[in-house]
Amino acid sequence: MAVWPSYEPLTGIWHMQELAVGKTGNPKWRDRQIPSAGGGIKMDWYRDADTALAARLELNARYEADLKVSPIDEEVRHSLQLKASKSLQAKERLQSEEALMLADARRRKASVPAPSAAELKLTARAEPLRDALADALAEFPYVTGVRVGELHERLAMAKSYSGIWDLLADGSLHKRGATLIERSKIASGFDLNPTEHWGEVKAKIRTILLPRANQLLQLSSVRRLLDEALARGEKALVCNGVVFWYEPDGNVGWQVKSTDTVKSGEGTTLWAEGTIRFRKSRPVGNPPIH
Repeated sequence: MAVWPSYEPLTGIWHMQELAVGKTGNPKWRDRQIPSAGGGIKMDWYRDADTALAARLELNARYEADLKVSPIDEEVRHSLQLKASKSLQAKERLQSEEALMLADARRRKASVPAPSAAELKLTARAEPLRDALADALAEFPYVTGVRVGELHERLAMAKSYSGIWDLLADGSLHKRGATLIERSKIASGFDLNPTEHWGEVKAKIRTILLPRANQLLQLSSVRRLLDEALARGEKALVCNGVVFWYEPDGNVGWQVKSTDTVKSGEGTTLWAEGTIRFRKSRPVGNPPIH
């Protein structure tokens, strides 16, 4: 039905995922496999983002066209089209949100200078990597964990609370460590710990980015509106120009997004299709957030 490239920090490559209908009839994301030159199958992966993006656009256009002419019931076709569209929107929303968070993290730490190799504090066993560490910190000098050397070497270093850099465990980088290093580029920009639950870290960042809007969540009148919406199975509620979005993963719960722009992007929720019910707005204590 659709595809989406997922970045793998450990290897630096992009794995293509596909949205497919299982035996239950519900679409689920899974790794995409394609025929190999030897007659078997292999993972569909790409070395750079541009190639992965081009493949995503081409494949999604093809799948969308195939679904339009598929000999299935029209109601089923329409349902699958909506599910594919919503699944892609969810992927795009998360990607756009993290891109925004990364941009703001770098803005907040723009005054942090890149350290020279000479001023770095290292343990004795990490000393041979002094120059490599300085190179790794040139772009993100505020992070608490980095990978050093060439991509295939998979070496990682972390900074202690006392500011001393050391190799991680045996020095080798694993999938979990590579993911945390990528997350540090965002979390450390907000002085947060990238090793904590990622959903909760991002919830804290949203609170930082939307301080006044998130204060609405503390009002009993707003909580009542949200509780009523959730009881009806609604996970998005618009009130006075503010979008309240329910995030079930990681016990994050309700979060706030502002709808103060006409463009599709961060802070805007688009309803491509479906019924929008308007309710008389109750006072919520604060004016719309802009």
